[in-house]
Amino acid sequence: MGIPAESDPHIRFAQFELDLSTRELRGDGEKIILPEQSFQILAALLERPGHLVTRDELRQRLWSSDTFVDFERGQSCESSS
Repeated sequence: MGIPAESDPHIRFAQFELDLSTRELRGDGEKIILPEQSFQILAALLERPGHLVTRDELRQRLWSSDTFVDFERGQSCESSS
C-alpha cells in the first residue's frame, strides 16, 4: 500500500506540512528528517483524518508479507523461508 499519487501531495496540520511527493516534513519552516517507518505511519494517519487506521493496515504498509510482527512486544523478524 502506498501513497495515492492523484491527491495533493501537501498535507497541512497544526504548524506542520508534510509533502508526500518529496517525503519532507516541515515545522515552522524547518525541515524535519523522519525515518521511513515514521514517515509511513504519519502519512497513513494524515491520509485518512478522523478514521481508524488498523494495526493490520499499518503492518501491510510497513513490512513485507514475509515479516512477522509481534505487536504485543514491539518486535519484528524476517522469515527465512
